[in-house]
Amino acid sequence: MADNLDRESGAEPELKPFDRRALATLDVIADLEVDRLYVLTKPEGSLEFYKSVRNELILWAYTRITNLVVSCGDAQPCVRATCAEVVELGRALDDALLVALDAWHPEGSRYPAPEPSEMEPMEHIKLAGDDMAATGMVWIPTRPVRAGDRHVDAELYCRKPGQPLLLAYSSLPALQAGCGPYQAAAAIDVAQIDEVAFEAGAARVVFDMPLAEDARHPEPVQDWTR
Repeated sequence: MADNLDRESGAEPELKPFDRRALATLDVIADLEVDRLYVLTKPEGSLEFYKSVRNELILWAYTRITNLVVSCGDAQPCVRATCAEVVELGRALDDALLVALDAWHPEGSRYPAPEPSEMEPMEHIKLAGDDMAATGMVWIPTRPVRAGDRHVDAELYCRKPGQPLLLAYSSLPALQAGCGPYQAAAAIDVAQIDEVAFEAGAARVVFDMPLAEDARHPEPVQDWTR
């Protein structure tokens, strides 16, 4: 998949060795001229931090999804965040935060693409009144947004470690039934679903999947790191 990503993006991956030169301070991150960073998370969704030999707290981030995939594997869990959000997070922590920016991960490609034969089939919600056929739109879970935001990030669901999924629903009622009443959501053209999945770093797309109660948001989410 990494080779396909390189061809589609039209550029070779740009990765640096993981050393002091790859560690960026929050001031450097604040001055980056990129709209979004791809930040590594653990399979359960929490941010992935790393302790250096000097006991420094390090967050992994990539300016392009191609860089992340080549460094960590096709199925590496991640979230998209603005530079300002990363800086805000770093300043809220007790320890000083450094960002490993576009660096080769010392543990290598830990999340290769899963074999399709190993993926379990999933049940679909049966609802009347689906509007996908009529409108050409599907609804996807998203990260919470703030007033004035012009960009919305898809929220991925990880049923198995290293297999982030983009959920898509044929109608808003189907999404609310599958994800609960507190799930932020957005409607997109069904023709864009593959592009959205690629940009979000999803391993695949699953339609009308009901989430277990413990996987749903129990209340409105305001913090992008949750």
